[in-house]
This record gives sequence, structure tokens and C-alpha cells, in this order.
Amino acid sequence: MTEDHDTRLARLRRTTEALRARPGFDARILGALEREGASGWLLHVLRPARIVMPVVVMAAALALICAARAGREVDRALAESYDRVELEW
Repeated sequence: MTEDHDTRLARLRRTTEALRARPGFDARILGALEREGASGWLLHVLRPARIVMPVVVMAAALALICAARAGREVDRALAESYDRVELEW
């Protein structure tokens, strides 16, 4: 097992020289790519978005509800503070 890298690579090249793809391999690959349809970054963004979008919508709805409640509480607190009047004698 003291074979150096160059010797090992040469041996692997010799033993794999006869290996070739089966007939029609290129046609099968090209056909699969055509069947897949349009690809690109948009497809890779939209596919996971279908899974994540409902979660994001629910989170946004909860944030809106919390913000509305907090706003009402602030309005009540401000209204109560305007009603109090201290008299000094």
C-alpha cells in the first residue's frame, strides 16, 4: 500500500478506459431535462415557498392581532391619564 498518487491514478485510468455510457444515455438525460420544464432560480424559490408561505401568513396574522391589542391598551392608558385631574389645595 505504498502506491503514490500518480501511480494509483494511472492504474485507475487504465482499468476504467473501457467504461462508457450505455447507448442513448445522452438522449435520456436531455429528455429528462426537457420534461422537467423551465428551471432557474425562480423555480427553486417558489417550490419551498409553497411550504413556508402558510406559516408566514399565520405569523403575520398573529403579529397583526398582537399589535392591535397593544394599540388598544395604549389608547386606554392614555385616555385614563387624561381623565385624572389632581387638585392642589
